[in-house]
Amino acid sequence: MLHLLAQSLPDVDPTKLGQRWYDALHSVASQPPNEAFWNWVAGLGYVEAAVSIAIGLVYLLYGFKVFKILVIVNAAALGAWVGYLATQQWQIPWWTPAAAGLALGLLAWPLMRYAVCVMGALAGALLGAFIAKSIGLSDQAVLAGAIIGLATLGLLAFVIFRIIVTGFTSLQGSLLATAGVVAIAARSLHLSDPIRQGLAERPYMLPILIFVPAAVGFVYQLARKDGDEK
Repeated sequence: MLHLLAQSLPDVDPTKLGQRWYDALHSVASQPPNEAFWNWVAGLGYVEAAVSIAIGLVYLLYGFKVFKILVIVNAAALGAWVGYLATQQWQIPWWTPAAAGLALGLLAWPLMRYAVCVMGALAGALLGAFIAKSIGLSDQAVLAGAIIGLATLGLLAFVIFRIIVTGFTSLQGSLLATAGVVAIAARSLHLSDPIRQGLAERPYMLPILIFVPAAVGFVYQLARKDGDEK
């Protein structure tokens, strides 16, 4: 059946669907954060930017309330990306990313607490690397920051589960929503040059754009939870 399906779609190459995200992650690892962020945002179309904003707002404002669904989505996306990388290294079927994403998404449900720990660890690694990279530290220091962040948030997820879930959903939501807003502003308002110049000349601009909304979302989610309990 899969063979017939593959024959019916001869012009489709799903392995190319992850190219932009692969390039974005490679860009983050090899360039200053502000430059990497701009290179990613500049490649987003209107539809992609709108979807990014919508998904980002869900993560940012309702992350803890629907965290199980979001963790499964994250796990599936992670599996799909790993599957995509595998297709670039070995001669394996084009549907490997979809199969890997489905497998990790299904595994995340019964192993939810461990999946949250993994997500928290990954968020900590990215946060640690981002901070080290933003202040101009060496590559070794960036790696050390990533390892420290990974270990810290990964272990804390067992202790302060709700705080970690709220934190990484707020951070992820802020990143996605900010990317979408900047992409639309750059395209529709013809602000590409001012935004690119601002990111290049002001290293603090990107942290403000990401961490301020993330902090607002974090406080809002905590306040909303307390309000629901009353």
